[in-house]
Amino acid sequence: MAKRSPPQLSANVDKQRLLAHYRNMCRVRAFEETALEALEEGLVPGPLHPSIGQEAVASGVCANLASDDILLSTHRGHGHTLVKGASPLAMMRELLGREGGCCGGKGGSMHIADFSVGI
Repeated sequence: MAKRSPPQLSANVDKQRLLAHYRNMCRVRAFEETALEALEEGLVPGPLHPSIGQEAVASGVCANLASDDILLSTHRGHGHTLVKGASPLAMMRELLGREGGCCGGKGGSMHIADFSVGI
């Protein structure tokens, strides 16, 4: 059998765009790890649905949305919410069930949303 050459891929992706995706993915991972630490310390009053391993999905999806687009995520929506522009502090307050959370501390992990950024 003849040896095949790998397909030639041509991706003209701007270096700045790649760096933006990388930063987004790192930010999401850091947020999720912090949330898991809070859960382990008993600070999260309900269940936690992290999106570790799905950081690229959140970055890729949100990079292709217009600022006025509305996104409805899943129960693992921390990454989408963060990359779409929600405040990490307000998100963490939400997970901890505190005042000042995106949903007033009542939505928790599964129902995290921030209508001001369209999610």
